[in-house]
Amino acid sequence: GWLHGEKARSMEAVLPQAGAWLRRVHDSSTEGYEVVDLGENVEALHALLLKLKFENTSYAELALKVLASARQKLGSRAALRVPVALIHGDFTLSNLMWELKRQHLWIIDFELSARRTIVHDLSLMIFDLRKRLLDPMTSPRTVRRCEKAFWNGYGGISEDLMVVVNALATARIFYASLARVSTWRERSGWAGSLKASIYRGLFQPSMLARILQAT
Repeated sequence: GWLHGEKARSMEAVLPQAGAWLRRVHDSSTEGYEVVDLGENVEALHALLLKLKFENTSYAELALKVLASARQKLGSRAALRVPVALIHGDFTLSNLMWELKRQHLWIIDFELSARRTIVHDLSLMIFDLRKRLLDPMTSPRTVRRCEKAFWNGYGGISEDLMVVVNALATARIFYASLARVSTWRERSGWAGSLKASIYRGLFQPSMLARILQAT
């Protein structure tokens, strides 16, 4: 659902703690580095879109455009050395449990934890926040505050790594979240088809614009 009111205030309270916890896990378990190459990510996304039979859509074009733009921005630095550490694997809002009264945070669901680059956890959290911009009821200002709260807790990362995280998070919205719009009819029949048509006609252009602006 969208972020507003008490829910938004709770997210701003919990995300610094979540970010600080994640940084401690990453820093205490780092073992070497791997290269994250945006050029390779573009090729991998091409293959994924082909597998999903999703390669010739406007959503796919946007996802590839975001990665290509980030690659161009980094230039010769597009192949980036990133720490490898123990990652949560599914570090999203749904796996943060927050008790308001005691201001206590629980982090759950470690089924996908593994040793990978820290880009995975970071881009997944930013994706999970930023995809809420698809909902017209969610304020971009609220999402920006939540992202800032998370980074305040996690701490600084290099500008190049931030470019990579932002690009991967936003591209995922286009090839994963927006892909679901095209399946509303299959999942909900004529009602889903009507819902998808209304969303595409009335809301989607402006929602896409603010997602690209947030990148």
